[in-house]
Amino acid sequence: MMSNVGDKYSSAPMWPNWPNVIPFPAPMPVPPNGTPLINYVSRAEFDALKAIVLQMKEELIEAKKQDIADGNPDCEIEDKVSILKQIAKLFDVDLKEVFPNE
Repeated sequence: MMSNVGDKYSSAPMWPNWPNVIPFPAPMPVPPNGTPLINYVSRAEFDALKAIVLQMKEELIEAKKQDIADGNPDCEIEDKVSILKQIAKLFDVDLKEVFPNE
């Protein structure tokens, strides 16, 4: 269950309107002068994205509880977990409840 939720939130289609804000699939290019390109978002866009990230956290917590109740093994893929954590970090959302050993 948790793997399915992770798949949903670690895929680029989940974040189609903000491709240069969310780290998919690679870092933004840096021009020759070395100054990174920055794509600013409005407060409303930021708040909308953070709401999605908080929903992601809640879904992951519930999925983890379900996996434990069903006796499903922890089978998260390191790359997927890394993407989820990067997304959460952008919005100062802590995922230690979901990934305590990470």
